[in-house]
Amino acid sequence: MSDVLTKLRNYFNLFDGTSKSLIEHRDVIDSVIDEKIKFVTPKGEINHIQFIERIRALLDNGTKVEVLEMNIHDLGVEYRIRKIIPGQEKLEFHSIGVVEAGKLVRVVPFSYIESHDKFFLKNQEESSTEEVVGV
Repeated sequence: MSDVLTKLRNYFNLFDGTSKSLIEHRDVIDSVIDEKIKFVTPKGEINHIQFIERIRALLDNGTKVEVLEMNIHDLGVEYRIRKIIPGQEKLEFHSIGVVEAGKLVRVVPFSYIESHDKFFLKNQEESSTEEVVGV
């Protein structure tokens, strides 16, 4: 699991406040983000294609990410980051990433885990057998 922490840290280090090309750094991204990934947000789930587009925009505009905390959690990897998008308010995220075969396959806000353990675990079991359309 420490290998995943290293890959995740390398991924977050891409966001150093300078503009970058997604294509030049795709290997770092693909080393930690699985194609079947699903990000759970208050507005619904984000699939791999949608997430890559978000990464592209964040890299293009020189977003900075500060890793505040990163640990192994019984459900996967727990991390807390601060995202600084130029011209916008700083945002903090506290998430759990579920790992399969050394890559993130599901990312959920930590607050969801605390209040919805059974829901999260049930959905994780279901998501490991379903495919994302278009990936």
